[in-house]
Amino acid sequence: MPKWLFGVLIAASAAIPARSQNIVIGLSSPMTGPAATAAEWEKWGVDLAVEEINAAGGVLGRKIEIIQLDNKCNPSEGVNVANKLVEAKVTAIIGSHCSSAHLAAMPIVKDARIPMITGVASNPQITTLSGKGGNEWAFRINPSDTDMMNALGAYLGDKKLFKTVAIVAEDTDFGRGGADAFKAVAVKAGISIISTDFHSQNAPDYTSILTRLQQRRPDAIGTFQLAGDSINFLRNAMQLGVRIPYTGRAELGGRNLQIIQAGGMEGSISAWTYNHEIDAPENKTFVEKIRARHKSEPLLQTWAGYDSVRIIVK
Repeated sequence: MPKWLFGVLIAASAAIPARSQNIVIGLSSPMTGPAATAAEWEKWGVDLAVEEINAAGGVLGRKIEIIQLDNKCNPSEGVNVANKLVEAKVTAIIGSHCSSAHLAAMPIVKDARIPMITGVASNPQITTLSGKGGNEWAFRINPSDTDMMNALGAYLGDKKLFKTVAIVAEDTDFGRGGADAFKAVAVKAGISIISTDFHSQNAPDYTSILTRLQQRRPDAIGTFQLAGDSINFLRNAMQLGVRIPYTGRAELGGRNLQIIQAGGMEGSISAWTYNHEIDAPENKTFVEKIRARHKSEPLLQTWAGYDSVRIIVK
């Protein structure tokens, strides 16, 4: 065997951990890229669930172990990671955080007959393609954008707070899926969509979009952006003196807390699926544990990671 080929084989095999005696769960996660911070929040929940389960004796007499690989919030990397986790013979996969990466990985888990569960990815197509008659190895535990926008649309229609909305979304399955879901409920809510702007992930600047919106003055801006892009968009808006409320999937907490405290999101109304203030004993215990470990409140992604592990174990 040529020496260069031997070196390639060693490098390739080193990327896949040896089969463990533990029950191994794969985590397809955007450890780098625009969703890296949110992926870290998800890992907080995954780690806590694993610690609790292993401290209680594991499952079926064995400990739980996590293999985390970076899908970069990218569909091609989502496929690469899914293939690597299949090769590693994981029992199940927590995937893939970003809708584009998750949709791309779904055929891989179907062929491998390995269950993949998400509590974060929200594109409606994930639900449409999953389950009986489709991909019976793909599972979602969070509401889709359609569900969230239906709830948001009903609220906005009842309160009559916004007559016009401009949509700003990332050019991904998450951004386009969320924008389409919002448009579908806007008419019922009596809302006119005056413009729609899609931008690439990791956009360096939003001045042109924000200047145009400042001139048109919609009642609200409906945003569908991942954490990194969202905070940059909001900071850019504050620098330009844009004071327009936000709606859609704008996060009213987390990394945006400083923007909120500075008045940059006044009057905003959003659809979100978790809040650390939910008054339930289980949530209070969860919040206390995350706060003690990370000096932070848990976020939507934290609960999603925590619950995904527990559902797989059940």
